Amino acid sequence: MAGLYFHIPFCKRVCAYCDFYKSVDLRRMDPLLESMHRELDARREYLDGEPVRTRYFGGGTPSLCAPEAIAGLLDHAATLFDCTAAEETTLEANPDDLTPAYLAALRRAGVNRLSVGIQSFDDACLKLMNRRHNAAQAVEAVRSAQREGYENITVDLIFGVPGFGNDTLRRSLDSALALGVQHISAYHLTVEPGTAFGRRAARGQFAPVDEATSETEYALVHETLTGAGFEHYEVSNFALPGFRARHNAAYWHGVKYLGIGPAAHSFDGRERHWNVASVTEYIGGAPAEAETLTDRDRFNEYVMTRLRTAEGIDLREAERLFGKERAARVLRDAEPWLKSRTLVLAAGRMAVPPARMLVSDAVIETFFETEPGVEFQDTVVFRTETKKLKLADWITYAKGFKLASDADGARIRISWEKDRAPFASFYLRTPKLFAENAAGLETDVILPVRPDGAMIHAVNLLFMDRSGEIFQLKQNIAPPEKEWSLLRFDASGILRKGVIVHKGGDGKVDFPVRLLGFNFELKPGAAADGSILVREWERARPLTRWEPGAWTVYGEGYTLGKGKNESELVVSRTPGGRAYASLFSTRLPVVARDAASWPKNVEISFRPEKAAVHSVSFLVQDAKGETFQLKENIKPAEGETRLMRFDLTRIPQGRNLIVYGGNNDKKLDYPVKLLGFNFEFVKGDQPGTLVVNPPEFDKPAEESAGGGGAVAME
Repeated sequence: MAGLYFHIPFCKRVCAYCDFYKSVDLRRMDPLLESMHRELDARREYLDGEPVRTRYFGGGTPSLCAPEAIAGLLDHAATLFDCTAAEETTLEANPDDLTPAYLAALRRAGVNRLSVGIQSFDDACLKLMNRRHNAAQAVEAVRSAQREGYENITVDLIFGVPGFGNDTLRRSLDSALALGVQHISAYHLTVEPGTAFGRRAARGQFAPVDEATSETEYALVHETLTGAGFEHYEVSNFALPGFRARHNAAYWHGVKYLGIGPAAHSFDGRERHWNVASVTEYIGGAPAEAETLTDRDRFNEYVMTRLRTAEGIDLREAERLFGKERAARVLRDAEPWLKSRTLVLAAGRMAVPPARMLVSDAVIETFFETEPGVEFQDTVVFRTETKKLKLADWITYAKGFKLASDADGARIRISWEKDRAPFASFYLRTPKLFAENAAGLETDVILPVRPDGAMIHAVNLLFMDRSGEIFQLKQNIAPPEKEWSLLRFDASGILRKGVIVHKGGDGKVDFPVRLLGFNFELKPGAAADGSILVREWERARPLTRWEPGAWTVYGEGYTLGKGKNESELVVSRTPGGRAYASLFSTRLPVVARDAASWPKNVEISFRPEKAAVHSVSFLVQDAKGETFQLKENIKPAEGETRLMRFDLTRIPQGRNLIVYGGNNDKKLDYPVKLLGFNFEFVKGDQPGTLVVNPPEFDKPAEESAGGGGAVAME
């Protein structure tokens, strides 16, 4: 049995948390649908005659699509594939689209299951998430669907929303249960850098919930829904007996499926295919990309999908599919998790108990396999046997990348093929203990790097805490070709609000902390035969306040380098760079510990070179995470060094300020730390550089006891 997936990417409004591919240009609905019909014809042989069991319309917001268009796609598919045994046809919908007339037409079209994106039954929470419906509309949508005869309805909820846990979450769960739906999907809010929430978090305006809150809310969801008779059968999915989502289950069990539409994925049992994530290019006929899965890929996917379900891994099945040696290794690697009861082994099955599935990703990574190193012919011979760097200790997860080391183990080469991921992950196979407590993070990590055709535009340092949460420190760079650069990261940056966090959770560091490794982000045009050389990373004393390495720049299209002397920073702007660059301190020195120590002014000098600046802002952040910004409009001549002076007395007085984030009470809570500066550029300006001298206060600022440099700006 196979599955069909139709991706309708259009939305009327972009939700604050969403990082899926979508478009708000509804004018292109008709040409997109025409292209989807053409793709159906072109891929009529993809399922190789297997009957279609499930059909699914996802997005985006598929309920923006007319029922007649839905029927057209289903009818067309039925002429190409055997759909006579189709059991489940699902459409994702927004509540305000589900009018009685629309619901009746959907039923006639063949839709028999609805997935309603409610997210919350609290109006304030819905407003925060930028949803376009309210709680009353959500209730009425489900009731209307039930009156129209829909007997298989799932509702989506989101938990882990700051300020809307506890009683609010409980009321949303109770409201969902009161509706008598058959399936509930409850997702923990993840703050992704490219979303509205991610951009607010970077500016200090939004903070994810802490780990304890995440665990408490997850437990509340689990206990409430299982107590009401729902099976907790996958990390985020709950169903009454007999109402599990069959289409999604097919993904988790490696069943064939065909995806139609932009950004849609397909799997034929051997290869994965994915369409271009662009409506324009999809309509233009851009072909799907493909990847043939290796035995290792299939094993990794097996582990990843199975351990996210209540059934877990059947060790007998794993042995049959992947051999005795692999099955035995899985059991060995599972030992620490079994001892902690994070994994449970019973009747030959190994699974994460549903109540603990929140940490399943950390468990899954334990079992992942990566390709071994390969040989290179270069100025030195690279091979897999190493001494110093111990190549066997390092792995790469990213598609199309390989590792090898030179003869004496002093260097490792990361190389790639033409068909590759946009980033190279260079990870320790066993994360190395780095810090037992916060004091242990008061150090810098130095990584020597030499690009050979690499076109690196960013490097990330990654740590993993006790709970499996991953913290990422990012540097935008442009290292010189075939020259060694020493990349320096302030490890204490992971204690900073706004740090990039993966694997969900609350962004709170739970010690001990281990070094996970590094990511290298490549520009799209990086040569197919390029590579990166790295030497052993080291720890070093932290930099002082105003050294160039103690600053970082955030902003698409910007890089930071050294000037002619040690006090100068050069902010370089590439074509297509966004309107402003944020030059932030990586150490957050204390500007004032109390009102008495507040400085009167701060000065910064800079020189535009083919970069027309029209405003400069100075930013500080108080003890409650609130950001205070002073902005000055300017028009310096090109090549002219401009000295900017900010009257800092305006901040305590509350005069002519931009204030956001934190507790948002417009009052300073000491100690207050330096955040940095924003430089706004003239829209459409040509590429250029901005030479900046670090600021000077009218009295010295003390070093902070923490620090960080890990915010992701819009």
